[in-house]
Amino acid sequence: MEMELKLKTPCEIVEANAGFHNELSIVSIGENTVEEELRWGVDSTIKVPPLCETVAELVILEDNQTRNFAVDSRISGRVIVTVTNLKENNSLITIIEGKVADIIRGIANYSALGFTIKDD
Repeated sequence: MEMELKLKTPCEIVEANAGFHNELSIVSIGENTVEEELRWGVDSTIKVPPLCETVAELVILEDNQTRNFAVDSRISGRVIVTVTNLKENNSLITIIEGKVADIIRGIANYSALGFTIKDD
């Protein structure tokens, strides 16, 4: 979401500019991995006639946002998977070769993990 606001007073004595940018991204796949970034800035020019005074005030109101989304990934084809043991200096455990759908079918609870196999 991006927003920009520009306000001018009558006779253009005061002009205030404010910008807002909010970004939400997933940086890796894992359990509840979310990164949020919030940036905002203000660029103001205030002109005051001689022998006059003015007050400039910046008020920031916080807003809560809730988002729901789903990711649908489709993978097909043949793969070669090398399974190693990280604790034993990446020693080879096994090599799996075949169609992605067949390898996923070999996982005992693949549907409970969110996998669906269609038209393989």
